[in-house]
Amino acid sequence: MNLFLAPGTPENERASLSRTIDFEIAERFLKPADVNGLKKVLGERTSFHCFAMKEGSRAHFERMEPNDEVLFFIRGTGLGRYHARIIFKAESGEFGKHVWSYDAPDWKLIYFLHNVVPISLNKWELLSAFGYDNPNDSLSGIRPVRDECVREIFENYGSVEQFLRAVDANSRSKPLRLMCAHSSAAFRPRTSYRSRKPATTINERDALRVCIEKSGCAMPPATDVPKLVQEVSKRVSATHLSILDCAEQVLEEYRVSKKL
Repeated sequence: MNLFLAPGTPENERASLSRTIDFEIAERFLKPADVNGLKKVLGERTSFHCFAMKEGSRAHFERMEPNDEVLFFIRGTGLGRYHARIIFKAESGEFGKHVWSYDAPDWKLIYFLHNVVPISLNKWELLSAFGYDNPNDSLSGIRPVRDECVREIFENYGSVEQFLRAVDANSRSKPLRLMCAHSSAAFRPRTSYRSRKPATTINERDALRVCIEKSGCAMPPATDVPKLVQEVSKRVSATHLSILDCAEQVLEEYRVSKKL
């Protein structure tokens, strides 16, 4: 079984994770063979959740199989927000354009989901648990968790769901040994990050620039940048989030306030 880590925007979340898509949309845009295949795995359900990748992630798409699992991280929140199981996949640029019409028209590698469960787990703790120890890791694209780490999770916990429960319990209580021994990071409760913040390698202005370039949005007016930099700095000092997570959060709030 594969376990994938997938980033998404709040718009992605609203389009197909926090709400379902009517089966009629699949009938309109998917090939007949894919419509039949999806209908078979859905059974009596008349709607579904789904997500997508662009062409640059085709290798990960080809690797996906039914019953693989995905953890979704919503940009700007600093959290893992959903856990889901993959049940089917298909290719359709037209389907992607319809479901994610507000975004770039290249979301054509579609994977369909079942048992989409909301979670609320610290992003850095989860990435660290999976062996990704860089505090500036922004999870800019989908990635599979290392096979040896997935094996250890199942050996120690029996399922990803039980592992996530252990992560949640750990974040609110005493330190717990990291399940994936291939990670060099210690698995510590959330409060320890406030007293031992990882060193950052970029400054606040650079973090904002990275997040702006990644989102494809225009740079804020020069008069607004110092205020944004100051807000990022405050959040880095006051929270357990990485500098890039803080920058994404500040930019998202700025866009909402400016109705961009």
